[in-house]
Amino acid sequence: MKRFLFLVSILVLSVVVGCSNGDTNDVPGNQEQEKSGTENIEVNNEQIEDEDISNENADNKESSGNGKAEDATLKLGETGFMKSPIGEYEITVHNVRLVDKVGDYPPLTDSFFVFNVSITNIGDNTISGSDVVISDLFNEEDRKSGSLILEEINVIDEDIEPGETVEGEILFDQSFSDSYSLIFGYAIITSNELTWNFSFDEIDK
Repeated sequence: MKRFLFLVSILVLSVVVGCSNGDTNDVPGNQEQEKSGTENIEVNNEQIEDEDISNENADNKESSGNGKAEDATLKLGETGFMKSPIGEYEITVHNVRLVDKVGDYPPLTDSFFVFNVSITNIGDNTISGSDVVISDLFNEEDRKSGSLILEEINVIDEDIEPGETVEGEILFDQSFSDSYSLIFGYAIITSNELTWNFSFDEIDK
């Protein structure tokens, strides 16, 4: 009987020691995992903050850069900045007038629209005047008319050197409407888009 009680005591003591060892091993492991998880969160947060700072700096660099081309809506007499594969240049649309006939050519619609514009080359390379004046005139019904080239008007077709400003005319054949939009860079993905909005009353008749 004593021998049996002795064996039982040894067995119970072994179980208690085993449990104690298991608890001791679990605690450091959990602490290390929690510590590691905290470090990962801190590292991830630092990475996110660094990415945010980098993105913010990139945005600031882009938006603060001189001559950044953007789409713009303007009025007659105002100047817009164009940036395209052609080059970098400023366009000023001064005014527009109606003409019943250009040379021996009558309009196919209601009238010819002649815009007085000036182009300033603010880039480093020579640009072609015949390229930069390509544009579209929309009426209130969104009917589009492309720019025309006739020798009877003051066409801008010469090369424009860096720093040089030239003046000339752009011609359209368009129908009458209450309002219009003259657009440079329309539907061209490699260029920004400039729009001059004006009413029929602003046209010189």
